Amino acid sequence: MPEHPDYPRILAAFNHATGPLRAKDVCEALGHELLPKNIEGTRAKLKRLVKLEILTEADSGNFTQRSNSRRNLHQRPCSNLSWKRTSPYEPASHRRRAP
Repeated sequence: MPEHPDYPRILAAFNHATGPLRAKDVCEALGHELLPKNIEGTRAKLKRLVKLEILTEADSGNFTQRSNSRRNLHQRPCSNLSWKRTSPYEPASHRRRAP
């Protein structure tokens, strides 16, 4: 899970929810002002959690918690463990074998 402090708070909001939540609802639950920049930032975090398969987007803009999201995320297999970049600025063609 990303290291931003809002992510555990977002998941806590979904644990207390009885149905799908919109970005505005989550923003309100986090205590952020309901400004467009805060709502869009929260929406981006929700979309990131969907990509990580922690949340699901039921329909456009309605997010729910996956039923299996309580699993240990640190034990998820990674498809590309054998290669890593030596520097974030190094092109992909200069990858070296991971130890």
